[in-house]
Amino acid sequence: MESQVPRTCAATTVPSGDPNRVYPGDVVCHNGGTTANGGSRTYVVQSGDYLSGIAQRLGISWTQLTGYWSGNPSLIYPGEVLYY
Repeated sequence: MESQVPRTCAATTVPSGDPNRVYPGDVVCHNGGTTANGGSRTYVVQSGDYLSGIAQRLGISWTQLTGYWSGNPSLIYPGEVLYY
């Protein structure tokens, strides 16, 4: 069965229309980025990391990082694989 997850999106979208209301099974598309398997490079989040710091070390904008589980750029977890 082919996945119905979009490869790209134009903005942050959730089925409910309210980014503060996400339900189990919802597919959330964030910030025009690709889905988790769409990026060509990866970075594994370490304890103490934050998106802007990671992006600065990689020489990119933090908005180019995708794949964080929470959908909230202020909330990332050690072990998450980010794509850029």
